[in-house]
Amino acid sequence: MTILLAEDDESIAAVVTIVLSESGHEVLVASDKKSFHDNLLKIPQLILLDLSLNGTKGDVLAGELKKDPLYADIPLIMVSANNDTKKIAEKCGADGFLLKPFDLDELDLIVSKYLP
Repeated sequence: MTILLAEDDESIAAVVTIVLSESGHEVLVASDKKSFHDNLLKIPQLILLDLSLNGTKGDVLAGELKKDPLYADIPLIMVSANNDTKKIAEKCGADGFLLKPFDLDELDLIVSKYLP
């Protein structure tokens, strides 16, 4: 399965990529809005989207995706250290959220919830 990881913190992106790759997933990493949209064209099966992506509001991107018929059915998980992440995720139509810092078991649990 292909996962699009939109994360501008290189160390977090590297660890998450290793963990998900070891679980058999292909991971596309986007560190900004342009690379996010470029990788989105590959139609991932899951999107992990940071709430703040190099100056771009992740919740705005999420809201746009959930309104687009081409991407609306792709599970989208908001990721952030913001204590209001759950509320923000619900408001923008995301399918779930992951609060930073998260441990690898939490990451595995949320990914397995949305991918077979």
